[in-house]
Amino acid sequence: MPRRLRRARIALNVYFFVTGAVIAIWASRIPAVKSRTGVDEGELSIALLALALGGVLTIRLVGGLLDRFDGRTVVPAASLATSASLVAPGYATDQEQLVLSLLLLGSSHALLNVSANLQAARLQREWGRPIMVSFHAVCSIGGGLGAIAGTLCVRAGLDATTTFIAAASVLAGLSLAVRRWLTGHPLPPVENTRTAPRFRRFSLPRGRIVLLGVLALCCMLAEGAANDWSALYTRETVGGSETVASATYAAYAVMMAAGRLVGDRLVALLGPVTVVRTGGLLASTGLFLALALPLQIPVVIGFALVGTGLSGIVPQLFNAAANDNPARSGRDLSTVAAIGYFGPLLGPPVIGFLADRAGLSAALLLPALLILLVPLGAGMLRPSAEGRPGAGPRPAPPRRRLGNGMRLWVPPLHNSSELLNGHRDGSSEETLPNNNNHHSGNENH
Repeated sequence: MPRRLRRARIALNVYFFVTGAVIAIWASRIPAVKSRTGVDEGELSIALLALALGGVLTIRLVGGLLDRFDGRTVVPAASLATSASLVAPGYATDQEQLVLSLLLLGSSHALLNVSANLQAARLQREWGRPIMVSFHAVCSIGGGLGAIAGTLCVRAGLDATTTFIAAASVLAGLSLAVRRWLTGHPLPPVENTRTAPRFRRFSLPRGRIVLLGVLALCCMLAEGAANDWSALYTRETVGGSETVASATYAAYAVMMAAGRLVGDRLVALLGPVTVVRTGGLLASTGLFLALALPLQIPVVIGFALVGTGLSGIVPQLFNAAANDNPARSGRDLSTVAAIGYFGPLLGPPVIGFLADRAGLSAALLLPALLILLVPLGAGMLRPSAEGRPGAGPRPAPPRRRLGNGMRLWVPPLHNSSELLNGHRDGSSEETLPNNNNHHSGNENH
């Protein structure tokens, strides 16, 4: 493997680490910020909504920016902006300042998240084998270490402002240290008449991209439900102790990280469609198990299955979006991410509303049912034409032309490019020389 690609992968690991660490450090000091600003629970929820809303708005608006500017510039700049934005909530003294600071943090964090994922998808094309899930594993590790760092700062008696300044300094230093290791990645030639060559600021996303976004929404809503409600469900509905409640969330988080550590190997072995379909079934089964058997051990096992199943889905959805049409990969990925972000944005209030009306067990049926859409829609990741909405009728089986109109059927071969990029680089027919000089075949995609 060329040295420049190895360095680029290390650099991206650093930026994914920053992505996970920033939010974890902020979350660990929410009680201190709440006390400093004097907001109540309702006002705090509005501020937290601003964090998510800033992310959604930014993601949808920066797609064209990511297509026009080099990731070697955007990713480090976004990482520095995110690190600096972490300091702002520490200086907030009222609700208005807190809302504005979290809006800024959410926007910069979203830009870092999408630009890093886009750069990772482009690196994977050159790497030659699946590596996308490993970056998300590093993000999970960053989140875990960030939470630990925040807890240690609380134990040391540091206030929130000092914690944020120290963390931002470390993360900004890491971002600067590896910025020169990022590398540009040439885009493969694209022959796609469905996309106009000119940039359209308000162009509507294509159907396949919207459907990938819906699957991302279902998955991210389920992730948010497990993060927010797993411990509470174990404590209040199941009647488990606080230790068991913590163990339930820990089982989910640990299996999520473990699944991401081995996710790339599974994708290389089984393919993205199988990984996503199996993961969706496993996650839904786990959540139904926890709801059907409200006992301590089944609940812990159930949420562990949820973490395992969900671990590899979002990386594959993002990778498919970034590779559907490399000429507009930034816009496609930002669209999928923006739709997906509505999961954690709308999930907590909707589940909370249902829990007040029908109980938490009934409310958690919503993510359990939505996850079932993931295996049903997993075929969207299939690289062949029939896996794409709007791709037209299924092409005829590939054949070899032997001469004088005579054709020989050849089974289609799946190469590594299909596995990595989500589209075929080879033609569906191979033309052999003949004295009539006829040519046949499909255009490369």
